[in-house]
Amino acid sequence: MCNIIKPLFVILFMSVNLHAQSIIDEFSDNTEEESINYDLTEEIVLKQSLSKRIFILTNQENSFAEGDYVSLLLSKKLVVRGLIAKNIDQGAAFKVTKVYSTELFNAIVPRSKVQVIRGDDSFYRIQKPKGPSEPEFQIETEDDLFDETTLLDDEEFESPKKGGKLKNDNIISFGFGYVSSYNPQNIQNSAESFTLTGGDEASTIQLNASYSYQVIKDFWIEGMVGVHDLADYPNTGLDTKLWQFTGRLKYAISGPLYTFFLPYIGFQITRADSPSAGSTSTRFNDAVLAQEIISVETIEEQKLVIGVTILRRLVPGWFIKADLGTDILGFGLALEF
Repeated sequence: MCNIIKPLFVILFMSVNLHAQSIIDEFSDNTEEESINYDLTEEIVLKQSLSKRIFILTNQENSFAEGDYVSLLLSKKLVVRGLIAKNIDQGAAFKVTKVYSTELFNAIVPRSKVQVIRGDDSFYRIQKPKGPSEPEFQIETEDDLFDETTLLDDEEFESPKKGGKLKNDNIISFGFGYVSSYNPQNIQNSAESFTLTGGDEASTIQLNASYSYQVIKDFWIEGMVGVHDLADYPNTGLDTKLWQFTGRLKYAISGPLYTFFLPYIGFQITRADSPSAGSTSTRFNDAVLAQEIISVETIEEQKLVIGVTILRRLVPGWFIKADLGTDILGFGLALEF
């Protein structure tokens, strides 16, 4: 019995001195970085984007300001470097520009506590990266915050983009515009007859939305849908809703002051929807009802369109949009992603 108990005591004593190695310790054992005893501030990761390109951090100790370059550490091990793109009361947006340790970088999750170095972190590392080092981008003016060479350098975190003038491959937009419509005149009707003796073109306001995709470098395809109402057509007291569906092929050209010009050619289909036209619930006879249906079908059309879209960058990802074409004179907002 004693021969059995004695080995058990030895095993028990050894077990209390064994500790599981954390992922931070495991990946830090072989690092070439020195754990210098800096006076580091500590913040908490609140959120992260799906691609892990952007983190939302606390700034409880006023560790940084908008436009600062900072480095994040886990257990005083240098992990990642980036730019503070936005700083508000609820937190700060940290844009990743360089990863020192992929393994430790993947260990950063929401609620992780990280240490922060503001500014130059080269003295924290014993060994500099081999080969010529690139000069770090400096924030000198407000325009530098929108420099795409820094803010959009995401090749390490996502699949390569097309590499066009507009760095992202998807754009959605919404807005309003002036389009050509029909202005009915001299409608004469009664219970027995109906005539439309005249009419002319008129402009009306249309609401619209669109989605664009960069197929190859600088070549885009776009689908756009718009809708507006035509009052007192095909008869007095009736309304017709006009839907316009437009497909466009665009080419992107860079302009000054963060402006982009996209000339386009496309095809537009106009469809009319007037549920009350030809309805037997009205007081008109069959001839008048038939004429209402014919009048609705008459204003449907298909045509080629040409024009140019102008995008003016407001902040990274957001644009003011203007469409100047044979199909619409429109204005709105656009978002790239």
